[in-house]
Amino acid sequence: MANYRQGFDTSYIADVDISASQWYFVVAASTNGHVTISSTAGGSALGVLQNNPKAGEEATVRFFGYSKVRANSEDAGSPLNNMSYVKSGSHGMAVGYVNATASQWALGRGEEDYASGCGAYVEIFVDPGILRG
Repeated sequence: MANYRQGFDTSYIADVDISASQWYFVVAASTNGHVTISSTAGGSALGVLQNNPKAGEEATVRFFGYSKVRANSEDAGSPLNNMSYVKSGSHGMAVGYVNATASQWALGRGEEDYASGCGAYVEIFVDPGILRG
């Protein structure tokens, strides 16, 4: 189970129902001030969704600091390792980011190891845009 420590949050509006996506990476939606779940593997993100809003409700986003995140070690074949970079998978979950790849962003550092499977909750230090391949 992931530890929980504080970080810096900000508020947006959920563009669509993202109530099943708490602890996923979010990106800016096409409507100003709105967010949606990240769907681009290795893409930039605003941070990690901290609550479970439906469309039009307030979405709290951790943009810097410690956060739980839902992990998937099987996307792109990279496990999450303690103090290693993480990026967003095409499903919005955190995946390992072992080798820098052109046009991909690291979104933080893992605080725990997660070697296999999908769906565990691990702790990361969120720091979007800290490395671009």
